[in-house]
Amino acid sequence: MNRSNPFRFDLRNGIRFIAKKFLVLPLLVSLVCFEFMLRLRETASLNHQYAGAQPTLGDFAMYLFGGMKPYIPNPDEPFLFPVSWFLVFGICLFLTLYYPVYDRDTFGKMVIVYSGSRTKWWTAKCAWIIVATFLYFFLCWILLLINCLLYGGQFTLSVSPYMSDIFLLRETIPPDQWNVCHVLLLMPPLIASSFGILQMLLTLWFRPIICFLISAILMLASAYFCVPVLILNYAFCIRSNEILVDGFSFPSGIVYALALSLLCMFIGRHRFRNFDLY
Repeated sequence: MNRSNPFRFDLRNGIRFIAKKFLVLPLLVSLVCFEFMLRLRETASLNHQYAGAQPTLGDFAMYLFGGMKPYIPNPDEPFLFPVSWFLVFGICLFLTLYYPVYDRDTFGKMVIVYSGSRTKWWTAKCAWIIVATFLYFFLCWILLLINCLLYGGQFTLSVSPYMSDIFLLRETIPPDQWNVCHVLLLMPPLIASSFGILQMLLTLWFRPIICFLISAILMLASAYFCVPVLILNYAFCIRSNEILVDGFSFPSGIVYALALSLLCMFIGRHRFRNFDLY
């Protein structure tokens, strides 16, 4: 094995390290899709204009990646925690957390010696997190497609008007103007990648479990506080300005995700140069 090329080494060993853990995805996505179909039938029974409505692939994806509408504290409106969204992103962040730490404490020391550069090792780990995250969401899409076909859904990324009822939305752009394909496809993996790199940066100071708890707290805070500084808000696809009148901008989400990734890579590179591996 060519240990002088850290990225190639990570692609082979890193994906192998987390491969078995991907087996949780079929169960999770299937349960979420089943719940969505129950919600759709309930919505159609309450609103007859949706009777006989066929779900689309975009509907399944929005239910999985949509999260929750912006929360406004109100005693008459309880905070409904987005369990499905939290599990999808939480599992992704958990899967990409432990391999860099494990490799750093074991084979990574040899890889650094062979490559002759700590910067190469750090950059390779950042690249691996991005690849692993996009692979994770690619598998989610494959599973969504399978479930969509099993439930007789339509193979289109358009999102149906009844989704505004399922998510209890109020001030929305007219449904015939919704265009969220790019949001559904890109925002979840981009935001998750940037947070994966942030987690790896934090492992240079804290234990992995503490880093994951920090991520979980930020996910919870993003669900409760609808503010741009908590960039996980951009991963709540239902909060996009393609659907909500005052929603979050897709270009801004990309800029924030890239800025966070580059900042973490830069800080981590300098921190790792002086990090005690022994």
